[in-house]
Amino acid sequence: ERKAYDMTQLRRLFAQLPSSAQSPEEHWLPLMGYYTGMRVEELCQLRTKDIGLLNGVYCLFVSPESGPLKTVNAERIIPIHSELIRLGLVDYRNSVETSGQAKRLWRNLVPNKYGKFSSAYTKRFGRFKRKSGLLDSKLTFHSLRHTFVNELKQQGESEHVIAQLIGHANSLITMGRYGKDYDVAVLSTAVERLRIPT
Repeated sequence: ERKAYDMTQLRRLFAQLPSSAQSPEEHWLPLMGYYTGMRVEELCQLRTKDIGLLNGVYCLFVSPESGPLKTVNAERIIPIHSELIRLGLVDYRNSVETSGQAKRLWRNLVPNKYGKFSSAYTKRFGRFKRKSGLLDSKLTFHSLRHTFVNELKQQGESEHVIAQLIGHANSLITMGRYGKDYDVAVLSTAVERLRIPT
């Protein structure tokens, strides 16, 4: 079972990230793992068109058009945390799109024989994490997803909002069968509750 990172561990991890110019994937994927709660394969198979505006909010559109999703509930919209925008994620996406060189957000990630974009990257992340001094084997890339959920839970966010953000089914009949998806403004407010590990 994976653990969640604490703020000290996240600071240590993020302080060691290479620059986006050096290695975009190594720079952005851990940050996005924390600030979006997305699965590593969902992140690795993103296209440039999967980042865009919805009702004035920059969002990530998790779609089966990008690649296979784990469940039907995994198709979703996740507002982009203002810290990712401040750090330059949207600028990076725009630079990739205007270069005309790739439809995929990460030019250096290629699918393995099973079609997985994340296979080689997760091994590199493990080495990077250990090099950063985080040796606990229960802290993995997927732990960033656990951290996202735990942070929002500790901030008092609704379980139903968290479930929609991470692509889990709503277990309550009232909310699942009769309730509509939360509006992007509600989701954005929730995402902004995440603490910035500075």
